[in-house]
Amino acid sequence: MGLLLHQLASTAYLLAAIIAALGFAMRWRLLGSAPVVALGLGATLQFFGFWQLHTIDSPPSMASLPLAVSFMGWVGTMIYLVFVTQLRIRGLAVIVAPAVFVACFTGSLLLEGPLETAEPLHPVWSHLHVLLSSCGLATLGVSAAAGLLYIVHHRAIKMKRKKLGGGYPSLETLDRVNTIALALGFLLLTLGLVTGVLWVQAKTGNFWEGGLHANATLAAWLLNAVAAWGRFGVDVGARRTALLSAGGFAFLVLAVVGLGVAS
Repeated sequence: MGLLLHQLASTAYLLAAIIAALGFAMRWRLLGSAPVVALGLGATLQFFGFWQLHTIDSPPSMASLPLAVSFMGWVGTMIYLVFVTQLRIRGLAVIVAPAVFVACFTGSLLLEGPLETAEPLHPVWSHLHVLLSSCGLATLGVSAAAGLLYIVHHRAIKMKRKKLGGGYPSLETLDRVNTIALALGFLLLTLGLVTGVLWVQAKTGNFWEGGLHANATLAAWLLNAVAAWGRFGVDVGARRTALLSAGGFAFLVLAVVGLGVAS
C-alpha cells in the first residue's frame, strides 16, 4: 500500500509538472493554481505512503537511500507550498514539480527492491543526520529552482523579450525566495553534516571515514558555503547568487544521491 501511494503521488507530481510546463509555454495565467493543487495532492498521498510504510512489521530504515530520496522530494514540496502561502511564487512550480516527480518516482522504483530494515547503530544520530540532510537538500533545491527561474527571467528582460507570463514571480520575489531558501537550506545541510560526523564518530571512533561519497559531500557543502558567503558575506549580487545556488545544488545531488545510488 505504501508503494502504491508513492506511485499515485508520483502521478500527481507528473500532472503538476505537465500543467506547469503548459502554463509556462503558452503563458496561460489560469493554469497558475492548478500545479499547486496537484502538488498538494501529491504531498498528501506521499505523507500517507510514509505513514503506511512505518506501520508494517519490518519498516524500512530511515537511513535507506530510497526513503531518503523520496522524503527529500516531499520536504521540497512542503517548503514550496509554504512559500506559496507567503509569496506569489506559483510559477516556480515549472521547476519544482518536475524535480519532485523525479525524486518521488526514483524513490518508488527503489522501494520495489529489497530495503534495509534493520536500524543502524546509534539510531538517534542516524535519524537526525538523514532528516536534517534531506531537509537541507530539499530547501537548497527550492533555492536552486528560484535561481534558475531568476536566470531565465533576467535573460528574457536583457534580450528585450516579453516578461514571463502566466503569473510568474518578479525578479525581486525570486531573489527573495532564493536568499531565504539558501540561508535555511545551508543551515540545515550544515547541521546534517555535523550530525553525520557525530554518527560516524559514534560508530567507528573517528570523526571522518573518508571515501568518495563522504569527500564529495564535503566538497558540495563547501561549494554551497561559497554561495552563502557570496550572498551574505560580500554580496556578489542576485544573478551570481542564483548561478552559485543552482550549481551548488546540482553538485550536491550528484555527491549525495548519485554516488549513493552508484555505491
